[in-house]
Amino acid sequence: MELAIQGRNLQVSDRLREYVTKKTARLQRHLSAVTSVKVEFTEENTRSEEQRLLVQMTVDVHGSILAGEERASTPYAAFDVLLDVMDGRLQRYKGKLYKTEQMKRSREASPRFQQGQGPEAP
Repeated sequence: MELAIQGRNLQVSDRLREYVTKKTARLQRHLSAVTSVKVEFTEENTRSEEQRLLVQMTVDVHGSILAGEERASTPYAAFDVLLDVMDGRLQRYKGKLYKTEQMKRSREASPRFQQGQGPEAP
């Protein structure tokens, strides 16, 4: 898995890089097909102190792009919440992926489809 960590208007420390590297490894427990992950930390001038830091994550799964973003006052808090969100999205994507594969296999195994008849129209 290829991991890219960037900072905009913010210096990403080595400690934060290690933390992100360690935590993003858990994304592959659902799907080993994760090819790349891009994490971007951005500091913005907002009125609210709790909303100053924006973290965006893009996950590439064999050409399908899953993206998310989260705001918080610290990079660690924003990243933890975002990681939970992306974990859920990967689980949902895996469910959809396996459900369509299962439907294809069941159709191919059906005797009507093997004989080339297909479903009958009403």
